[in-house]
Amino acid sequence: MGNQDFLVHIKEGIESNSSMPKYLQIKNFIKKMIENNEIQTGAMLPSESLFCEVLNVSRSPVRNALGELVDEGYLQRIQGKGTFITESKYHSVHGRRDKVIGFVTPDMKTSFASKVVVGIEGVLSQKGYSLLFGISNHDDQQERDIVNRFLKLGIDGLILLPSNKTGRLIDEIQQLDPAVTPVLIMDRRIPGGDFNYIGNDNHAGAYTCARHFQVRGYKNVAFCGVNLQVSAVAERLSGFMQGVHNTGLHQINHYFSAQSDCAESIDCYSPETFLEKIDVLKENAPVGILAENDEVAIILQKQLESAGLRIGVDFGLIGFINSEEGKHNQPALTSVSQNSLLLGQTAANLIISAIEHEPTSKTIHILPTQLIIRKSCELINNESTDNIFVGDVKNKMLRNELG
Repeated sequence: MGNQDFLVHIKEGIESNSSMPKYLQIKNFIKKMIENNEIQTGAMLPSESLFCEVLNVSRSPVRNALGELVDEGYLQRIQGKGTFITESKYHSVHGRRDKVIGFVTPDMKTSFASKVVVGIEGVLSQKGYSLLFGISNHDDQQERDIVNRFLKLGIDGLILLPSNKTGRLIDEIQQLDPAVTPVLIMDRRIPGGDFNYIGNDNHAGAYTCARHFQVRGYKNVAFCGVNLQVSAVAERLSGFMQGVHNTGLHQINHYFSAQSDCAESIDCYSPETFLEKIDVLKENAPVGILAENDEVAIILQKQLESAGLRIGVDFGLIGFINSEEGKHNQPALTSVSQNSLLLGQTAANLIISAIEHEPTSKTIHILPTQLIIRKSCELINNESTDNIFVGDVKNKMLRNELG
């Protein structure tokens, strides 16, 4: 391919109306051509001035694009001669036998996160891929730094469990071309970018919690949460409120003042707010409380017990995620289980499919949840109840209720 044809080919691939910077479009296009062996090893690239003339761009985007490809090992500059395509063995990750997937998560404090990693790694290792792993510590800037570092290393795909601190995807993700670097967003739906998504059925899981409270004899219920900006938590609140409405339970949150971490209109209150309104809880006891996750549930239990309320008598408690901490809590915590191992395995298979096959449309994959019944809300009514699988054939009626 001659220099003129090469540059015209790039020009045809640049979208003037795209939100992706031109330098990144140029870089990704050249990188893809190299990886698809459309340019021979050792071939010399046109001069920067010819790039600018044919592509009708300034020198800055050309220089930035070629500079990053040099940093990643795709190009080599030889002083006095020009810029050349390097052999694949010099590419930062593509010279390895394995292709590389990056995975970024906010933390590794829970069994949920660790099992997701185990699931991803198990599938990748079987299929000849390697895993790069980063922890953002729920910080958007750290997430941005990790993603940029992974991209400079030339990852083949990215699985992102967003920090979600700002409620939107970081710019570096929004600017990625899914055809060049496939992206899979996990667990948290965030506006921005037409990316594949995998998550759990939080809505149905929380709906089942309302039905369980009704089975156990609770009349009054409440929701406890602190992170409504996280889409997964918002889905849990929505499913729980629908379940409360459909089962005829009475949600007592509206008795509380709006002086909480969440607005009164969405009926969500932090553990501290429950403690401030302890008289309301006592007046409406027994109260079944769904917490946004096991960690919040355990904190709330300690606070309410310190105020003289008894779990299983004055209040019942259900968490979410089914953590190891919840299993060993006293009493053991009833919780909605997310199959995090399966979540990781499915995510790995989806990102590999996006890399190895031409994408046809955006994939949204939702996994079922399971209510694991233990002792934290069963003392009101001792009738036997099996674990409830959301989406199981036995719960056809539940699916009809949910629409």
